[in-house]
Amino acid sequence: MKTNLLRIVKVGLCIVLILVCLLYALSTYANAYDHTFTQYLGTGSVAVAISPCRGINEYDLTDVGIISKTNQARDVSAVNGTNPHRGTDFNMTAGTEVYPIMGGTIYQVNNSDYNKNNQEANVVIKTTISNVDYYITYMHITIEDPSLEVGDVVDGYDKIGVIASYIKYSPHLHITCQKYADQIKCITGLYQFFTTNAFYNYGSDMDVITAGHFNGSTFYITAYFRSDTLNEPDGKEFHCKSITIYYKVYHVSTQSEIMHSTTFETSIDPYSHNLTYPSNYDSLTYTYAIDFSEFIGTEYKVECGDTIQFYMAAVREGHSDDDDDFFNTMVLDHSTEPQHDGTMDYSIWPMYYDHPDKGMTVTAPIIYGDSYTNTSTHEWSSEWTTVREATCTTVGIESRLCNNCGANWRNTKFNTNT
Repeated sequence: MKTNLLRIVKVGLCIVLILVCLLYALSTYANAYDHTFTQYLGTGSVAVAISPCRGINEYDLTDVGIISKTNQARDVSAVNGTNPHRGTDFNMTAGTEVYPIMGGTIYQVNNSDYNKNNQEANVVIKTTISNVDYYITYMHITIEDPSLEVGDVVDGYDKIGVIASYIKYSPHLHITCQKYADQIKCITGLYQFFTTNAFYNYGSDMDVITAGHFNGSTFYITAYFRSDTLNEPDGKEFHCKSITIYYKVYHVSTQSEIMHSTTFETSIDPYSHNLTYPSNYDSLTYTYAIDFSEFIGTEYKVECGDTIQFYMAAVREGHSDDDDDFFNTMVLDHSTEPQHDGTMDYSIWPMYYDHPDKGMTVTAPIIYGDSYTNTSTHEWSSEWTTVREATCTTVGIESRLCNNCGANWRNTKFNTNT
């Protein structure tokens, strides 16, 4: 009896251990692809923000350069930070006064000795716009005013601190905007607050991939990176090495789904370092134009009535003349192949994940950014083509094509002879 009881206890303990392991594995998976970012879709303005930097007084708005974007892939092996970047960095020197980009209510004042000693003192301001709460963090500052308290109402002309001197980071202002109070979740970027500001390329300087919108069947999206450089401390924009669109086609006729991808790549001459851009890329505005009507036909398997859902991955890969000193992968001996250490070098749109592989079709659930539906209807050719002749023992096949999408409609034929 005791032996049987002991066996039952052992089996029970094993089951508990297995369940614990499964729960840990599931929680690890969930954390790996957590909701770190929230993409702002479209081109409209949510609100008008102002620069956090001032000139001779608090009313002298002074735009300063962006040296790293929200969602920007970056090499953090030599510095403290996250990859991808969970905020936007403004180039401001130590001692420069810091002002809110929008008014609101002080939500947190994080000014402990630990924060100050690690150059991580920060203020969080809660701003409510159209019944949506945004929590904007101003990081790497020195909070000089001891009377600054949670609940204080501030506007864009109330100083909240100055840029902290170097301890762990080169002096700069890091701003993170989130939709929820949890300071790890739902980083939404700053693009939608600067769409009227020409200095910041109408907001696109703030986030890596922005302004996605359709005009007819063509989808336009802006994608580029920014980096601090030795020659231009205010930062400089540089092109993506490539952008890949990953898309799923839902076929109405077969009620099935098929995954595809298409890459638009910028090539570099290893000696002259001249760049050759894809034909659908405007290098002056950093904008890609993807005409989904070109996806219709047999090559892409898009037929009348089918819907395409898609997301994108932009690859950052420097070369020795692009001033991307922070992420340079083209060696100086003009190697035809960039040298790469395996650091994650891409940014995903829509930004949602704590980034997995670019091709998310296997490693994680997919979040699509937009979709396109081929609204044409089948217009079948009046001519049938014989695919296989019918015989006394074999069913014949004939087919005709859709004039709009190239779909193939097959029909069976029977030999009426005996």
